[in-house]
Amino acid sequence: MSGTWYIESYSEAGLAAEGSEQHETYEAAFAAVKRIRKAGKIARFMAPAGATSEQIDSFRTLGMVQRI
Repeated sequence: MSGTWYIESYSEAGLAAEGSEQHETYEAAFAAVKRIRKAGKIARFMAPAGATSEQIDSFRTLGMVQRI
């Protein structure tokens, strides 16, 4: 699957993104979201058009993760 995964991080009470990243693979995007959650922040992600439902659903296992 090709495409770019877009990731944003937010503080628990924040309304504006504190940072954003782009990743070419699901594995890199998932690792980035795990790192954001470990830091106690909320993560938001946008998946590429070719992402599978399993990939998208896997982010829910990390807690406060929202799909853009």
